[in-house]
Amino acid sequence: MSDALDLLLRRERPTVVQGLRAAYGDNDNDLFVALWRSVRGFLAPEPGDEDYEEEDYNEILNDATRETIAAYAWITDGCPNVRP
Repeated sequence: MSDALDLLLRRERPTVVQGLRAAYGDNDNDLFVALWRSVRGFLAPEPGDEDYEEEDYNEILNDATRETIAAYAWITDGCPNVRP
């Protein structure tokens, strides 16, 4: 069962990536910021909470850390599968 799921995930990955790119107007910056916010949001306060503050679009793009550079490169490379 897990082999079948792995095969399906690998086969459909390009379709999912293409759909995400299309949803964000084929704009790598917009896709990067959306994905960055979605991952970071798991630990952050929710919208409406007193402590909620959405990360600034430009700050996300211009905060060049090893982590952000690697994530942006992953997107510009077509979101390749990084698992063995």
